Amino acid sequence: MKRLVSREQCAGIADIAALALAAILPWSTSGTAIAAVIFIAASLGSLEWKSFSRDLARPVIYVPLAFVALFALGMVWATEIDWKARLHGLNPALRFLVLPLLFYHFERSSRGWQVAKTFFWSCALLMIVSWLSWLMNIQMSRMPVGVPVKNYIDQGQEFSLCIAGGLWWLHRAIKARDYKPAAWIAALLLLFLLNLAFVVASRTALLMVPIFIIAFGIVHLGRKAAIALLIAVVVGSTLLWIASPYMRARISSISNEVHSYFSECAPIS
Repeated sequence: MKRLVSREQCAGIADIAALALAAILPWSTSGTAIAAVIFIAASLGSLEWKSFSRDLARPVIYVPLAFVALFALGMVWATEIDWKARLHGLNPALRFLVLPLLFYHFERSSRGWQVAKTFFWSCALLMIVSWLSWLMNIQMSRMPVGVPVKNYIDQGQEFSLCIAGGLWWLHRAIKARDYKPAAWIAALLLLFLLNLAFVVASRTALLMVPIFIIAFGIVHLGRKAAIALLIAVVVGSTLLWIASPYMRARISSISNEVHSYFSECAPIS
């Protein structure tokens, strides 16, 4: 039977949907869902099932599927919770199912780097709006000042990803001696970092950013450069800790909540 849309056309639609998804992701949950559905449908239409089935033997493909299976197993064990609540709890894990399609599609598409840059620049625009709303003390949503859309947890995760990916982009630009783009990227990375330290951030983001930076140094830099980066992370973190009451309060609240939890769970003598 003749296909209504060829695999090549489906692949092109998937590329466009992925670009839209990257641009919309920092701003809109509903828009992200629509773009994701279009990407999934187009990616499935572009699959060559024989090659995809062979790829299922690769860890990069089956590990996300294994995570979903693990979540599903945990859902079955939660016998004290009704099925509606269990299925609702499974929803976040189902996002892992998109990863095999993403890996498969962008191994065969030339748009992967363009999608990554689209996400970075979209987050950069959000970061600038966040700074403006914080400096002008304008509350743009029900969230705290400095969170224009969605919520501070999503915003912190997105900015953290931009710092992690932007470091590789900066490294690539410096190696290519593209110093003007490298300066712009470095400035944006600094603004992302300062936004997390002074404006608003999830505690997870504050803890993960140093780990991302150190991991980048270990993987991409030589021993001396990695040690220098580690020292810079320690010095920079210390300076931000001193300069930012907000960051001190966010990090300190972790130990306070842990202490409160164990105090409540302690047996009554």
